[in-house]
Amino acid sequence: MGLFLDSNDIFRENSYIASRDDEFVFMNIDIREHLRFTGKLPGVNFLRCGHFAYGLESDLDEKIDFSFNTNFGYVFEDVNLVGNGLKMTGVLHIPSLRYYNTTDFLEKKMKKLGIDFYSLSKIGLCEDFYIAEFCNQNAEEFSAIRKMDKYITEIVNLEIDNRRKLLETKTDYYREKFERYKKILIKRENITPYIVSKFISLCLLLQSLELIVDYDIKLLYECLMAIRSSTFLTEEESNEELLNVILKLI
Repeated sequence: MGLFLDSNDIFRENSYIASRDDEFVFMNIDIREHLRFTGKLPGVNFLRCGHFAYGLESDLDEKIDFSFNTNFGYVFEDVNLVGNGLKMTGVLHIPSLRYYNTTDFLEKKMKKLGIDFYSLSKIGLCEDFYIAEFCNQNAEEFSAIRKMDKYITEIVNLEIDNRRKLLETKTDYYREKFERYKKILIKRENITPYIVSKFISLCLLLQSLELIVDYDIKLLYECLMAIRSSTFLTEEESNEELLNVILKLI
């Protein structure tokens, strides 16, 4: 799981983001005096994240007068922000479920449960990473958190079972792929967000089964810095750059 902050919130005039010392919970105040509490933890920890966020809200409630109406929830300057809003986001690394073509089934199942489930390939990143996102202002919050925790735990357990099965037959394939991507990153030629995220996926996959002990964090950091400028390329330039990298892998 990870933390995603909307760029409009980060760069909005008079916005403010604060974090607790342990960085498990964040508070965002934007120009309309809207408060957002964000709990952030690795693993499937929606319940603990909720505990951190609601704990901070409770602490502030003792010291600050909130604009509150029991019929509508918290009231803000913008009428569109009336009410409480709960949003839960999980970042999932599920290469084996994608390999066994299980992701389409999961997308349909999650949609019925009110959860958006989609691959980060939509934004040009590795297709092994998926986002599970719940956002419903009308949901009973604690019930929704428990359900989200349950559903995502089921997906993670399914990935673990399939990952063991996948690596029994594909170990050499993924090792070779790991070395191939690593060479491209070392050469610093035609590095894209996709290629870096794909290498990260391979690192996580192999390391999870102790097939690699460690990987070069410095190399990853330098490559991430190198691709920052590529995010400002036009779509045509970006596609051409990605094509060049793919050709090197064939």
